[in-house]
Amino acid sequence: MPLPLSVLYAEDNPFDAELAQAHFQSAAPDVKIEILERGARVQERLEAGRFDVLLLDNHLPDLDGVEVLARLRAAGHHLPIVMLTGNSDQDAVARALLAGADDYVTKAGDYLTRLPAILRDLLERVRRRTTDGTAAIRARLILYVEPYAADAEAAIRHFSASSPHLRLQVVESCREALALLSGDHSFDMILSELRVPDMTAMDFFHEVQRRTLDLPLIVIAGNGDERTAVALLRLGASDYIVKRDGYLTQLPHSIDNACHRSHLDRTARRLREDLTSLNRTLEERVLARTIELQNEIREREKAETSLAVTLQSIGDGVIATDADGRVRRMNATAERLTGRSLSESLGLPLQDVFRIVNTETRKPVKDPVQKVLAQGEVSGLSDHTTLLSRDGREYQIANTAAPIRDSDNAIRGVVLVFKDVTREYRAQQLIRYREEQLALITDAVPGPISRVSRDGRYLFVNAAFARYFGRSAQDIVGRTQLEIFGPQRLHRARPYIERALAGERVSYEVSARTARGELMHSIVNLIPDPGTDGSPGGHIAVVTDITERRLAEEALQKREALFRIAGRTAQFGGWAVDFPGQTLTWTDEVHRIHGLPPGRTPSLEEAVKLIAPEWRDAALQSVLVCARDGAPFDLEMEIVTPSGERRWVRCTGEAERDSDGAIVRVHGALQDIHHPKQSERRIGEQLSELQRWQRVMVNRESRVSELKQEVNALLARLDLPPKYAARDEP
Repeated sequence: MPLPLSVLYAEDNPFDAELAQAHFQSAAPDVKIEILERGARVQERLEAGRFDVLLLDNHLPDLDGVEVLARLRAAGHHLPIVMLTGNSDQDAVARALLAGADDYVTKAGDYLTRLPAILRDLLERVRRRTTDGTAAIRARLILYVEPYAADAEAAIRHFSASSPHLRLQVVESCREALALLSGDHSFDMILSELRVPDMTAMDFFHEVQRRTLDLPLIVIAGNGDERTAVALLRLGASDYIVKRDGYLTQLPHSIDNACHRSHLDRTARRLREDLTSLNRTLEERVLARTIELQNEIREREKAETSLAVTLQSIGDGVIATDADGRVRRMNATAERLTGRSLSESLGLPLQDVFRIVNTETRKPVKDPVQKVLAQGEVSGLSDHTTLLSRDGREYQIANTAAPIRDSDNAIRGVVLVFKDVTREYRAQQLIRYREEQLALITDAVPGPISRVSRDGRYLFVNAAFARYFGRSAQDIVGRTQLEIFGPQRLHRARPYIERALAGERVSYEVSARTARGELMHSIVNLIPDPGTDGSPGGHIAVVTDITERRLAEEALQKREALFRIAGRTAQFGGWAVDFPGQTLTWTDEVHRIHGLPPGRTPSLEEAVKLIAPEWRDAALQSVLVCARDGAPFDLEMEIVTPSGERRWVRCTGEAERDSDGAIVRVHGALQDIHHPKQSERRIGEQLSELQRWQRVMVNRESRVSELKQEVNALLARLDLPPKYAARDEP
């Protein structure tokens, strides 16, 4: 029997409303429907009662249906919503789906006949989301379509350093990519630039789909291309990344998530198909056999011999009883499964022949024949019923018991049809085991992972998520995000959640305290969780703890700030040359010393031309020897700025080696010593001038001393006393 559904239907047309209510009462009595005539009352009624799904007419007297839908989503209502539109109102359909509708139905033809199945299918898609998990990270080969060599090289270097498990194979055109995909390949996914000269990303994705290549696709778009990228997402692309600062840091996470999700989708799809096929086959065969046998038993008095032949030819086990529940007929399959022949079972109570227990508890199951005799209706057993054969064997069975009525509709007995479903049951148990294994895998992930329905209720959380909020997983599942997050935290996350529910993959950073009061910095990735029709029906949240990285980044930023202050004060900066590509890196202070604006570092060849010609050979030789032998250097030289100014600098450098001892970089410092050099030159010139004047003064003093001695000698000849002492100084 289908589970009962509670439906709220917003419809102002009384004829349509009455027609829908009458149809549900007669064709789908398990669906309880409540009618509202005005859109303004929808939110109020949803908050007052509990409904499984909302049917929303697009044309209401007070509010447009899309406006009602947008208000509900903004207010945090995430229950499944089906929009009812006119026969040609395709624009309304597009607006409704963009606003968050889960499905739509056109009011045309026999739409009421299809409507109950559409509602059950929608709710089944919501239920199925609880069975998904994540796949373990492994080495992956990525086909990267990138016409820009610089971007491709940057991605390869970044992946090599930060995500070595991701290996890129780069091609420059879509045609090259399709040629590789046409043969045997081992690619795990496709990464493509949105703008490729030979083919648009839209055409490339259509071609990949046409060839039924079951590979996830991530599109890399430039600023302004987001609408095209979103269109690709709606066609089935896994994600898109905008080329802005830091996009390479986000890209490995997006690739891993896309591969994980693709793996889970394939696994879940296979499991669902297997389970659906098994259930459908079982239900169809049991129902078909039951109906067939009921019709045959009503004609038993007219064709007893023919009935016996028919019963013996049926592959399912069949036992017929009288109105007292005693065995009157058995076919060969029933004899084989029960381990008893008809001759020894004839006249025995059914429970003595058909011994059944609950598979899990091993307790006896109530006699289904007595239940049919008491209620007069068709009855079935649970999915966990085991038949105990007389020979000691056990069979997992599916069973249906139906009354045998005569022409006066009086019950004359019961026909019991049962089938050996041991193999199917074991397959179902294996599927459940795999689901449990998926849960174990997610519990092994250190970061919190959760799966949330469109109405904001948790369908699944892993152990890390439960620890983060200080609750058990059983306590969280079924609760709303408002109950777990609280209003303030949910308010901050709401814009990102709405983007995910609109079909966008969202990544953002958040800092919050755990249940233990510890401050945790995290990257939250919200992945749309589409239903079978591809429309978002919820989202998956994968949280990565980046607390240690954030603290390290903050410490690094402080050190970099101090380094910049010190560099500006001392007029020095840092430089580096990475091998084997000979990529040059300058700090902002080195740009300033060379008279260049920060932002674009020149190539190594351009940088050499900025060295004064008479110093180039010495500078290049110092760098080459350091790169070859690891010998450090300290060199004072002149450079020539773009304006023609010559400046003195001091350049130091040393080698950096990898773990194998190979030199992978030469780096060092560059200091502006132009002013000290000028001061040194001026001091030298002044010192030379002082020395010249000193020599002049020494000569003058010698001559004055000689004159004094001559004056004293003359005075002595005149018998006068000397005027100057013998060693008198001027």
